[in-house]
Amino acid sequence: MITIIDNDVIFKLAKWDLLGELTTLLGGDHRQIHHLPTCVHALCGRPARMRKTGCDEVTAVRIREFCGMTCPLHDQADSTTLELLAGVPGIDAGEVQIFAVASTTPDSLSYLGDKRSLVALCSMPPESRIAELLSGRVKCLEQVMGELMLQEGAAAVGMKVLACDPAADMAITISFKGHPGMRDETEIWVALQSYYQDLRNHTGKLLAPFPVAPRP
Repeated sequence: MITIIDNDVIFKLAKWDLLGELTTLLGGDHRQIHHLPTCVHALCGRPARMRKTGCDEVTAVRIREFCGMTCPLHDQADSTTLELLAGVPGIDAGEVQIFAVASTTPDSLSYLGDKRSLVALCSMPPESRIAELLSGRVKCLEQVMGELMLQEGAAAVGMKVLACDPAADMAITISFKGHPGMRDETEIWVALQSYYQDLRNHTGKLLAPFPVAPRP
């Protein structure tokens, strides 16, 4: 199975220094991990772009290293699917490419960080069948964080999230942040799952199941 990761997920995991852990999570085979060809340019191509995205030099190095090892998404997407997705409010050009390729690649899994795009996809007319074809093969950022917690431990992941200033993602930061320090692990799981469930309420069967939290 190949994994397609959007720019938003790559950027935030780079800010948290979790791209190495993500590679391990996905089996360690860089040939099976795909990113958008525009990723480096869009996130950290030039100083002006870095200022716009809020990408510091350390994060940029992590992004360039990750994209240098993984594969650009060059699969040819079905032209009809591209036409259906193009111009849909809330879905940008990169997400169009991911949805188009993934919907015709049954052995793919997509990680996307922009919840608006997932809601927009599921708001398309049912006859487009794109959301149906992707059913159960899409994961949001909260799912990724849950999977990383199972692999690395909540404390290891949480410390990296909370060390990032300014916050790379407010919902994820809130999920981990306590007063003071880090929340109890059970509370972190509840918070992440609540964000996941809210998105699932708007996207039906699109998302894969949320990871199962360890028993206390």
